[in-house]
Amino acid sequence: MVNYLFIGNPGTGKSTLINCIIGEVMFKSGVSIGSGLTYQMDVAKTSKGTFYDTPGLDDVKIREKAAQEIKKALQQEGEYKIFFVGLIDSGRLRSMDVNCLKVILDCCEDIKECNIIFNKLTNPVKRKLEATPSDKLEEDLFSYINVRCKLQYLMLSRIDDLDDLDNQRANIPDLDSFVQRAQGMIIHSKNVKDIQTMNWEEDVKKLETVIKDLQVKMDEERKAMEQQRQEDKVAMAQERERIDKQREQDRIATEKERAAVEERYRKDREAQSQQHEMSMKAMEEQRNREMQAINAQNEEGRRERERIQERYQTEMNRQSEESRRLMQEMQNQNQKQQQLLQSQLQASMNREPQVIYQPAPSGGCNIQ
Repeated sequence: MVNYLFIGNPGTGKSTLINCIIGEVMFKSGVSIGSGLTYQMDVAKTSKGTFYDTPGLDDVKIREKAAQEIKKALQQEGEYKIFFVGLIDSGRLRSMDVNCLKVILDCCEDIKECNIIFNKLTNPVKRKLEATPSDKLEEDLFSYINVRCKLQYLMLSRIDDLDDLDNQRANIPDLDSFVQRAQGMIIHSKNVKDIQTMNWEEDVKKLETVIKDLQVKMDEERKAMEQQRQEDKVAMAQERERIDKQREQDRIATEKERAAVEERYRKDREAQSQQHEMSMKAMEEQRNREMQAINAQNEEGRRERERIQERYQTEMNRQSEESRRLMQEMQNQNQKQQQLLQSQLQASMNREPQVIYQPAPSGGCNIQ
């Protein structure tokens, strides 16, 4: 049978949680004015295993007895699942709960895993804790004590049906699955030492001081990070503005370049057309002059005129063929120039500015 050991200071709700897990009220729970309701180790054997409800160490009236009862619970031999119940105050685990966990872990080297239950949380605090990674949570809450075992966490909201009422229980599925998933370990009674509570008050005050100092440090770091974030945000906005301006300048330059290319192409096309018309006009004038000269000749030169006409016609055919060939070459050349210009314009329009991130001395980043 598995030994389920629940540890925590008075008022954390250990007894109520055990009743919820078992499914019936087997441990007294509720409000006790001036001291904890659990003043000795209570045991309940069920089909699920043996449950141990231990008194809290922060109750000065029964502190020594509570330490002895917890040690006794750890000396039962066999497989254990250990659960520590604590409360969050102003986003931090209370110093007396931290000290309670510390002295329990120090008393037995066989404790390889401890399951932490943050109980009676408000919904905003619960959401923040659940959103925090486990390693970050351990660093924030337990960095000032030596935690040598593996920690698992469960966040439970405050339940009105259980809060400050005597001998109540409720169905809490998250709690049931958390208990089932918890890893067991073998604890030998010979490895359980006395729980050190002699300097309890002094240790709690020291922890309070350490926690406050750590909170101040974390607040300063948070402010510095927020300031750096704002500076990075401004720098990013400035860089985006610079990029947008550069992009607009590039767009304007591209439009101007395209307009200039189109104008040059239009002028070249007009010049080629004018040159062709002048060439054709000159050829027509030359033909007219030759025809007039031929017509002016007398009848005796008819045959000579016929031969001249034949040669002329042959020359005209050759020139016409040559003209068509030249026109075809000019059209092909114009098409190639137009395709080249269009590809250059497209490449210019698709060109994007490069953004280079470099680490800044302050821990942010510079964007060039």
